[in-house]
Amino acid sequence: MRRLATRLGIARPSFDQWCSTVTIEEVHEMTTELMVSGVPNDVPCIFTSAELALLKQLLGTFSIDKSGELSMDDIYSHIYQNHPSLRTQVQAAYPIISILFLSHCSFPFTSRVPLTKNTVIRSIGFLTSRSNYMFSYTRKFSSEYAIPRREVLSNIQFIFSALAQPERCTGVPTRADMLDVVSRIHYPLPSNPCMAKRRPISQLYPVADRLLASSSGSELPPRETLTVSVPLLRPLAELCDAIQNDGSVDGWSFLEGKNVLTHEEFVQWATAISLTVCIEKLFEVFLVRPN
Repeated sequence: MRRLATRLGIARPSFDQWCSTVTIEEVHEMTTELMVSGVPNDVPCIFTSAELALLKQLLGTFSIDKSGELSMDDIYSHIYQNHPSLRTQVQAAYPIISILFLSHCSFPFTSRVPLTKNTVIRSIGFLTSRSNYMFSYTRKFSSEYAIPRREVLSNIQFIFSALAQPERCTGVPTRADMLDVVSRIHYPLPSNPCMAKRRPISQLYPVADRLLASSSGSELPPRETLTVSVPLLRPLAELCDAIQNDGSVDGWSFLEGKNVLTHEEFVQWATAISLTVCIEKLFEVFLVRPN
């Protein structure tokens, strides 16, 4: 009822009320809305109208089960069919593609969410460069940031935590990850045009901490204590090699003689092979028609 009232412009909560009561599901909804429509006169949307139309058209062709969930097999099949030169590598990397996709459906939270049209939209947004402009956009409140710039390595670090497959988690987001999202969504803003539209980032710390704790249900392991299995990474390394297809980077030297990669080693490896660029090329087929 509160969400309906808010949408109708009735009894819109104050900022303090919102911080105390907003739920994980509502933040997910607001994140989808942010990506699709942006915040008027504030934060831009991330998709062009053509990209969004194609994505929604594709989602309309995917099967939906009795619980209303889409199938990960349909997501995989679209990637497989639209990368004909990479099919061998994509097939081998199916488990890791699933981990990447589902963890970004849940971002910036830890618990798995149903695979719906909205969660797919969020995952595609986070996995491609479409979210880069949104995350590079900043705003200050006096001397303090209201919307901070997302750190360059943050995406790689979250990917590491997802591939580490910590118990009961789709990944290990941090307070900074949470703030990168929460500071941009359309939380209650002053209607007075003379007042600042955004709050200092420090005022969002309590809601970020509350939601992070609520999502995990228990204390999250520090990323620095996690490791990623090298056998799990090998299909991803082969896929990235095939995507780059120029022999310019030898990512295998980072994996030789190792059974696991630490947080620091993974970041070095992922940076060297331009992992986020490869991931974008893999998932961009949901936004751009193949030639």
